Amino acid sequence: MQNYNIVKISEIKSNELSEFYKKVFLNRHKTLSRHWRWWYRVNYLGFEPIIIISNNKIIGQAGLIPLKLIIDNKILPAIWFIDFVILPEHQKKGFGQILTEKWMEICPNQITFCNEKSLRIFKKNGWESNFDT
Repeated sequence: MQNYNIVKISEIKSNELSEFYKKVFLNRHKTLSRHWRWWYRVNYLGFEPIIIISNNKIIGQAGLIPLKLIIDNKILPAIWFIDFVILPEHQKKGFGQILTEKWMEICPNQITFCNEKSLRIFKKNGWESNFDT
């Protein structure tokens, strides 16, 4: 496996993030490049997305939206996992698993909706799928 680093999104230069978004979010890269701080609610509750870097290039992202859940009349911090992506040329090399494990360390209360590809990674990490809300 290649060397890698995982950093908070706020540590990434705007032009590098924009170039990455052009590759992975074709239909919304312009908006996301300009408004990622708002979209991901950076620093709300102290949480922010993480980025995986290899050979000084962004190869993936684990986005999140911080929120508060009310469970049994208690307000709990939580994160909603969104915008999980690894560049195609870096998939099936373990980077998705590494990023997911780091993502799950950010906050103990997690929710997501995902596609079949992402669901496989989450299930490997003990998640259960549930279609009830």
